[in-house]
Amino acid sequence: MTQSDRQLYLRLKNKLDVQPGQSLCLEDVAQVLVADAHRDVLRLEIYTVPRDEHLVVLDVMDIMQKVVRHNPQLQIEALGNEEIILEVKQKGRSPSRIALFLVWMVLFVGSGLAIMNFHSDVNMLEVHQRIHYLITGETTERPLWIQIPYSFGIGLGMVLFFNHVFRRRFNEEPTPLEVEMNLYQEKKERAFVCLLISYFLKILNICISLMDIVINVLQFINKIKRIIGNMKSLLHLEHLHVLFL
Repeated sequence: MTQSDRQLYLRLKNKLDVQPGQSLCLEDVAQVLVADAHRDVLRLEIYTVPRDEHLVVLDVMDIMQKVVRHNPQLQIEALGNEEIILEVKQKGRSPSRIALFLVWMVLFVGSGLAIMNFHSDVNMLEVHQRIHYLITGETTERPLWIQIPYSFGIGLGMVLFFNHVFRRRFNEEPTPLEVEMNLYQEKKERAFVCLLISYFLKILNICISLMDIVINVLQFINKIKRIIGNMKSLLHLEHLHVLFL
């Protein structure tokens, strides 16, 4: 067997949605490139998701140790991420229709007020009246032939911008909301990892401080022992001096 046949390349995924109690294999948490003779390692059980956790971080070193114990002949090379975040999807209750309707009404009224306030700030009625006068040469208080298509255009523009009509999509491009949610998810994952690292560093600092205290106590005990030894030596010398006299 050549060295290339024993090589295993491992790249952890960024994030994985899992269910409580789910058993994860190596191919579930990482992209793996390995020779056909060692494909059984893909089904190696790596981790069992706990039922009382929301976010779990798996380190690449822990995964590599399990792979080595399973097949010591493999030479593993890790690429990319050093950890993977497991988000445990707990089963929740479906939202109440009354609550859903109330939220929808709040969003509908709020968005409508926002559009009306914007039109009031920029004086959109006067703009429409001015456009009507420039085209027709006449003045009117209600240029409906401009306002009605403009109103429908706002709704159509929102539909095209968010790429959604209820559950139907016009194309496979992500919507602005999905892009923002993805950015938020990435920031949350980085913050979670940074929080774990900060906790680890705090624990490490506490351990170092305790070690310093223990070292200082041991040094103090050694000094006390030396002082006691010196005192015993002095007492012994005084005793010998008295005997000679």
